[in-house]
Amino acid sequence: MGNTVETVDTDTVNKDTVDTDTVEEIGKMDNLEAEVVNLEVHMDKMDILEVHLDKMDILEVHMDKMVNLAAKTDNLVAETVNLEVHMDKMVNLADNLVAETVNLELHMDKMGTMELPMDTMDNLEVHMGKMDKAEMAKTEAEMAKTEAEMAKTEHFMTMQNVPMLEGLSERLGNMETQVSSWISAFEQQQQVHPSINKEYPQRMEELPELANAPISTHLNSNGDAMPVASPHGFWHLENANRHQQTMISNNNNNNTNNVRNMAIKKS
Repeated sequence: MGNTVETVDTDTVNKDTVDTDTVEEIGKMDNLEAEVVNLEVHMDKMDILEVHLDKMDILEVHMDKMVNLAAKTDNLVAETVNLEVHMDKMVNLADNLVAETVNLELHMDKMGTMELPMDTMDNLEVHMGKMDKAEMAKTEAEMAKTEAEMAKTEHFMTMQNVPMLEGLSERLGNMETQVSSWISAFEQQQQVHPSINKEYPQRMEELPELANAPISTHLNSNGDAMPVASPHGFWHLENANRHQQTMISNNNNNNTNNVRNMAIKKS
């Protein structure tokens, strides 16, 4: 067998040859389809992202609500603290009101206990006013008796004709003036605050004895014997007014203290 050359029909070959333009178009279509698929995938991802963004917006809204809720909670706590402070103030006011009520009741009780001493003082003043009239009548009688005794003493001194006793009448007159001022002071004291001085008549009964003071003998500058009235009686008379005023003051103080002590005991 030898080499045989087969002839090829060119027309047939041309007909069987693949069209390159068609292949390129097919490739482009495939790429386009792939791009479309990728685009659809991206679109799906975008949709998912939009959903997530919507959820983020919703979350932000919830976060804002949480912030507002936290602020409201803080305000509620502050209001609660203020309410507790006001409650404490109300409790303190209630305690103060109770204390004031107790003090008011104590004052009312004291006022009730003071009514009885005041009634007692009124009755005492009425009784002392009645006693004053009797005391003054007795005092006037004692004064008349004292004046008679003083006149008798003055007559006795005049009869003695002692040069050193010439001023005795004047001194006795001064003594009478002192006694009169003593009586006036006593009457004024009775008007300011009536009181019963039981020692007053006793002091008046002593005056005649003082007016009739004994005569003692002394020596004058020439060495001669000289009768002189005992100075004890005059000293006593000169201090009588002062002593009587002291007795009146002490008696008034004693009366006041007795009434105060009686009121304290009853309260």
